[in-house]
Amino acid sequence: MTMASVMNYQLRSRIGLLLVLATLTACQLPSAQLTNTPKLNQSDRSPTTQQTNLIGISFVKKDNLTNEYRGEIYPIALLINGRYVDVSTDVTTSVRDDLSEDVLLRTFGNQSLLSAVQNFTVLAEGKKLGEFQVQKLGLSQFACSTKLTGQGNFSGERSLEAMFNSLPEAQVGGFSGSIGDKQFDESWRWTIALSQYNPAKNATATPDGTAEAKYRQDLTTTANALFSQNPQLQDVTGETVVEEISVVDLNQDSQPEVYGLVRKGTDPKNRSSRDARDAGVVGAYANVWLTYSNQQPQTLASQVTPYSAIAARPAYDLITTVDINGDGVQEAIVRNTGYESTSFGIYEYKNNQLEQVFSGAGYGC
Repeated sequence: MTMASVMNYQLRSRIGLLLVLATLTACQLPSAQLTNTPKLNQSDRSPTTQQTNLIGISFVKKDNLTNEYRGEIYPIALLINGRYVDVSTDVTTSVRDDLSEDVLLRTFGNQSLLSAVQNFTVLAEGKKLGEFQVQKLGLSQFACSTKLTGQGNFSGERSLEAMFNSLPEAQVGGFSGSIGDKQFDESWRWTIALSQYNPAKNATATPDGTAEAKYRQDLTTTANALFSQNPQLQDVTGETVVEEISVVDLNQDSQPEVYGLVRKGTDPKNRSSRDARDAGVVGAYANVWLTYSNQQPQTLASQVTPYSAIAARPAYDLITTVDINGDGVQEAIVRNTGYESTSFGIYEYKNNQLEQVFSGAGYGC
């Protein structure tokens, strides 16, 4: 990147950030708060819905080379006046052009909302885990992508190592290798973080064995109907398995909404299935959302993803459900999975449908 290119990018970045901040101001967010008091306070909400909220991924990373821990926020989406905007910052190309980290932070830091919003509530499995404060900007490696993140610490006396051990074991990742002359060998755990957290009024009760069995059967029946309608799956055999199930109450009406990740066909986790590389489609995943009326299931949303032996992945994984906009209805936050790529999505429950309202903040190779 030439110096002229850097200057042009800086100008475009400043203009872009000014437009975002101007919109924030139009949403009755005091401008002084953006420069002097980054945290968005309860008083800045409208009576019914929240006009701004910054959604991020909270990472605690362990450097396996130094045995040190680092806390980070990777911003993915800004809710602003009812719309979601991708606010991730990719600096991959500039890193490959060998600009030093301090130059990159000066170049790109002025476009990051983390300079305006620095306090986050970190959630694990839908419940508050802690408070995180961004203390400085930094660059982090996600496979082949380099992203701008906010680095800092959790409030209180809990160490980063303790927080690392508190995060969901299923939400893990890592990266090892080198970029230029810098070596990486990191392990991380991650979860969702929000600049504004609206706790659910009614806690979702854990279903008993009888209720869960019914939910699993309803998910299986719905998924089998979807599989039977897909011409790519006519030759796929084998049992239908509910691999993941989550029971929530999105609209707080005391009636459950049920998410299921359902699979039919060859189990991609079975190592022997990898021998069938030329077998074409060998199975499929279904992402299914159900709601209930008079104990009868109704489909809110569904998506079927056929797979081969070498590319077996669902369309997305449910991370959590949480009320982002403060209207009393929880949104679903998901992780989209592709070939050597990751991105994130947000679904809103309205008009008896679950609709995707955001997809972005991707990284990978």
